[in-house]
Amino acid sequence: MPVTVLRHRDRIPTRWANGGGITYEALRMPAGDSPFDWRISFAEVATEGPFSSYPGIDRTLIVVDGAGMVLDMDGHQVDVPLHAPVHFAGEMPVVGLLPRGPVSDCNVMVRRGVARATVTVLDGSDRTVVAQRDATTIVAVLAGAWAMPDANELLGPRDCVVLDGDLALVGHGVLARFVIATR
Repeated sequence: MPVTVLRHRDRIPTRWANGGGITYEALRMPAGDSPFDWRISFAEVATEGPFSSYPGIDRTLIVVDGAGMVLDMDGHQVDVPLHAPVHFAGEMPVVGLLPRGPVSDCNVMVRRGVARATVTVLDGSDRTVVAQRDATTIVAVLAGAWAMPDANELLGPRDCVVLDGDLALVGHGVLARFVIATR
């Protein structure tokens, strides 16, 4: 069961141009500064404001800390509670509202026509996460503490694991399973 563990503590914070938050990129393909086919990141959202436009990108956002947020999506308000994924097009005008205070979130972005993301939130305790063949499977800890007994690793919030096979996890909390299929 080879895995790659990506620690949140090792990520470099990037301040937003508008000053409203900080992003921590977890993984992107291709790596480097070129445009991504897909990307997973975490963000600390301190103030309300418009989202950056990403034409041609499909997005999934999950609030991982805080009391949730509201997205004004082209004039329609959508409540986004803790750990509930919301999907939207990257070119859609979106304003993040924080009626209950600052939040942290996880973002999955895929280039439309190049990649597709399936996002599943898993809560509870001990479980086996199944890797999907012919796709990249990533598990992110959204809350709680988890151990990988077969790899002698402990995982905390915002740590991620790239799977190359099925993964046994022991612990309690909330996980997200991202399956990224490229075309």
